[in-house]
Amino acid sequence: MTKFYIFMRPLLLGFFFLLINHVGLYSQCNVQINGLESEYCISGNIVHLEGYPMGGTFTGSGVWNPGPGNFDFIPGVAGEGTHEIKYVFDT
Repeated sequence: MTKFYIFMRPLLLGFFFLLINHVGLYSQCNVQINGLESEYCISGNIVHLEGYPMGGTFTGSGVWNPGPGNFDFIPGVAGEGTHEIKYVFDT
């Protein structure tokens, strides 16, 4: 659903400045983590993390951000045990 907002601001001499802005509102967003397995060997390779929709942020033990929009999971940095990886997408 898209809502439109109209703002009218008075200017000098009785003229009005009209600004129309639209904002997309979504009741649900299907957020997914792709390519992340449930188990890894602690000496395993770096795993590139992909989230959908693109543009979100990963957090958690062993998550590394080598550059804008890029996130990796490093099992050796996370260490032994159970870890939570989160992907947050903010519209």
